[in-house]
Order: sequence, then C-alpha cells, then structure tokens
Amino acid sequence: MNQESADLWRQALFAYSYPIARERVVRFGKRIGTPSQWFNFNLEHGTRGETMEFEKRFRASAPDSVEPWFEVIFWKLASTGSVGESRAERMIEDLRDFRPSAPRMWAACSDFVTSGTREAFRELQFSLFIVAGGVPVAATFPAFMAPERFPMVDSWIAKWVLRYGDAYPSDPAVAHLVAPSEAFTSGRRKTLVVSADWSFYCGWIEWCRAAAGILSEKTGFAWRARDVEMAAFQNARSGSELLPPLGLRQ
Repeated sequence: MNQESADLWRQALFAYSYPIARERVVRFGKRIGTPSQWFNFNLEHGTRGETMEFEKRFRASAPDSVEPWFEVIFWKLASTGSVGESRAERMIEDLRDFRPSAPRMWAACSDFVTSGTREAFRELQFSLFIVAGGVPVAATFPAFMAPERFPMVDSWIAKWVLRYGDAYPSDPAVAHLVAPSEAFTSGRRKTLVVSADWSFYCGWIEWCRAAAGILSEKTGFAWRARDVEMAAFQNARSGSELLPPLGLRQ
C-alpha cells in the first residue's frame, strides 16, 4: 500500500458524516418518555469527532442506565427517517416490556468483547430482546464499548465488502473477508442474521483490526477497527470511487 492510497483512506475517514438533527433527537426522547437528561446529544454534523463523543457518552452511563442503550438504538436506525424512528420505538417498547437491566446488558456486551464467541453474541442479543437474530443493532454495542477492536456492520458494509472483493480479487486482504450469505446477496433477506452471516461478521471484525494496523503504520495516525468501518461506510454511502486495496499481510 503506497502513501497516496493511505491518504485516500484517511480522507474517507475524516469525510465521515452521520448527522441527526437535534430537534429529532429531543422529539424522539419525549415521544418515548425519557427524562430530560437523555436524548439531548449533539450530532448535528455527525462527524467522526461528534460520533466519538457519543460513543464516550454511552460508555460513561450504559453500565447503570438503560437510556443510553435506547439512545444508541435510535441513533443506529435514525438514518432512514420516520421508518427508522418507528423501528427504534418498537424495539425500545419491546425491550421495556422485557424489563431491561443495564448491568445485565453491559455484562453481556462485555462478555462478547472479551470472548468474541457466537454464544456470547447470542446472549447479548437476548439481553436486548433481539429475538429474530439480526446482527446490525446488536453489533453496534461492542463497537461503542470497544471501538479499537470492534467495527459496526450493516447492509452498507456488506455491499461494500462484496464490491471490494470483486474489484481486487488478487489482493491478499480479500482472503480474510467472507461474503455475506446467499440469502442476503440475492435480496431474499434484507438484513444480516447470526444463523447465516456469523462468519461474515467475524471476518469483518478481523479484517478491520488488521486494516487498522496497516493504516496506522502508513498514515502515522492511530486507527481503530471502528475507524476502518467508518471509512468504508462513508465510501459506500457517498457513491465515491472505491477505496484502494490495502494489501493486508497474510
């Protein structure tokens, strides 16, 4: 990987933008009846810096309070507008009916961050009352808890991985990436699920960790696994030319 390629990855990272208007945040908090100290965060521009502050906010309060978990669910789904807000509200209502425990959710997430096992991830899903096996929302919490080691994942990332593999078949990095399930790639399923896409998720985690090491070396800037995912996500959503291959070492 040459310096020009590394610089393109860095540019994609610092172009990252996932904004949510403050009035939407406040309105949603009122809609689900949370106290005023919650749903008052600032993501007007949704830059990497603002998002990192939101990650820190979660880590500071999530061990003891359920509301930070609600905030992240809303944040994760809000990009699709009213549809996403409705999904977030349903998830939060279901979770409330399940009588959520912040210490239990934190412990389940910590267990997965420590072990990385499928069983620990399923326990995290269960603690969040995610009964259908969907990966993206549950995978958001390890990425917030330990962004140095865990990326997020969603349909944008899954499609980007397919595009990367097709564009750079000779890149050694591709050997570390696992394609999403046929059910997802064919469009028969709209989201990633543990039963079919666990290998894809695990491969993505390992690839982002390795990529962070390469990019840190080439740019002189400390990359997190989450940063690699942010750059890929921005690249996918922007419709820009595909980022150059990393050439990860075998």
